[in-house]
Order: sequence, then structure tokens, then C-alpha cells
Amino acid sequence: MVVFAHVVIALSSLIYATYLFFRPSIKGLRASSGLVALTLVSGSYLVLLQPSHMVSACMSGLAYLAFVSSLMLAAYRRYAKQNI
Repeated sequence: MVVFAHVVIALSSLIYATYLFFRPSIKGLRASSGLVALTLVSGSYLVLLQPSHMVSACMSGLAYLAFVSSLMLAAYRRYAKQNI
């Protein structure tokens, strides 16, 4: 059940970060940050439950974090340009 919730949260955060790239807002960036935090918390919990899969989980998590962070940074820059 935790794995399903983790995957749903991660996919939701990817979709929402992509949406924010096209329609940036400060509330949306905060919500996206919350989804990323939930993904990291649930992923950390899964690693604690199954430490043998730690290396592959960490690599996937780092790739996810890099991609979503770059989307959020781009959305923030677009938001800042709109409000100057």
C-alpha cells in the first residue's frame, strides 16, 4: 500500500510540476514543494522497510529529484519574469 501511495504522489508531483512550468504561481510552487517532500518522506520510509534495495532506490530518487527540481526552478523563473 505504501508503494502505491509513493508512486501516486511521485507521478502527481511530476505532472503538477510540468503544469506549473506552463502556468506558474506561487501557491502552485508551494504545493509542488509539498508533493516533493511527501515523495521523499515516503521513499525514505520504503528504503527503511527494504534496505536491500537502497542503491537502486537512491539512484531513482536522485533522478526524480533532479528532474522535478529543474522543472520547479524553471517555473519559478517564469513566474518571476511575469511579475516584474
